[in-house]
Amino acid sequence: MKSSIVAILSLVDICTAASWKVFPCAPSNYHIQIRDAVIQVVRMANTAVDVIENHADNNEVKSMLLSILGEDRGPKVERAKELLRNVGSYTEETGPLLTPSDQNVGIFCDSSNYPTVSGTVRNQIQGNERISAEAQADIAACYDPTNQAARRPIEITHRSHALVGWRPLFDLWKASGYPGPRPDEGPYTRFYPHLPNNINVCTWYLEALMTGSESGLGFGKSDDEILRMANKAFVDGIFQVHVDNNEEVPTIDLLSQRLAQSMLHELTHTTAGGSTYDHEREEGGYKWFAVKRLQDPNNADSINILALCMYLWSDKEYWVDMNGHVQKIKLLQGVGTD
Repeated sequence: MKSSIVAILSLVDICTAASWKVFPCAPSNYHIQIRDAVIQVVRMANTAVDVIENHADNNEVKSMLLSILGEDRGPKVERAKELLRNVGSYTEETGPLLTPSDQNVGIFCDSSNYPTVSGTVRNQIQGNERISAEAQADIAACYDPTNQAARRPIEITHRSHALVGWRPLFDLWKASGYPGPRPDEGPYTRFYPHLPNNINVCTWYLEALMTGSESGLGFGKSDDEILRMANKAFVDGIFQVHVDNNEEVPTIDLLSQRLAQSMLHELTHTTAGGSTYDHEREEGGYKWFAVKRLQDPNNADSINILALCMYLWSDKEYWVDMNGHVQKIKLLQGVGTD
């Protein structure tokens, strides 16, 4: 999942509520599954806020918040709730046209948004702005159906704002070994309220999800994957794949690559979603152990996994232990009570 920032030229002040639109992709009907995933994401984000606000003293909820946000988590919890509320505000899909606003997001599952005009690849939804050579390469890889071996990128978000003068600070921070917090983007951010964000859901990833070719590695189609986490034989079978590859895989990571989770991750990258980043210090900040080490609510996968954990607790009567394994709440032993 990669977020790249595209420089935009026009600036018009249009204020609208956050909305989204999934554009059809040819020749498949994958846009239908993407639409269903976004609807689930909105529900999951709002459920997570409710759990954090009303059940923070529950033993399992407290443990999960500790793992994801750390001991000194007061301000971090508030930031996490803000981001989840932002995602939860994407409550309604628009009609045939997407209002040109940075509060909105267009979601694509083919390369139709990137026509070549006068020999230059353009981002159509963002005013036909040309995209960088790096972004062109990412888009080409994203929509290459033979790209499954690389397993990257999964999704790409082009945000409707740019960073001006921030990169030298970041490069110095990186060259110095990532000391302290990541340089703040805020003072260097230039917003373009007239242009929507866009998310690209990559072809190889959708093929893997919908055909089931990656199901053994946890690319689930629906909540069925969550329920299967309680099946010891199913989990043991998945673990054996990773044991053979000398990998340690928390069960939460098997769920965090579901389509709904990938969409939640990407929506936090958008301007209305809160402009999260993929933390460079932990190889993108993906998955349980990186999230535990970072304890950073501005890392996109931290919010993704936090939302999933709260959702598991609320809707499915599961929780995630400190090692990232999904456990059934044992109410009869008094563990799952407030």
